[in-house]
Amino acid sequence: MVKSLDDFYINYEINCHTKNPEKGALIYSLLHESIKNELHNAGIEILSPHYNAVRDGSVLTVPPRKCA
Repeated sequence: MVKSLDDFYINYEINCHTKNPEKGALIYSLLHESIKNELHNAGIEILSPHYNAVRDGSVLTVPPRKCA
């Protein structure tokens, strides 16, 4: 759900439920990691308005993927 279009970002809300609420912290961690990885694979950077860089936009600042 798109909640709002703010000054520097889009505010999304994800709603879900689990049968294992005791694993909530792990579930959130895995969800956030999955979102981050999918955005990285799509070449989309997650930036903050507090992030400053001088660059021409031709190279992403996403770190290279580590081999497991």
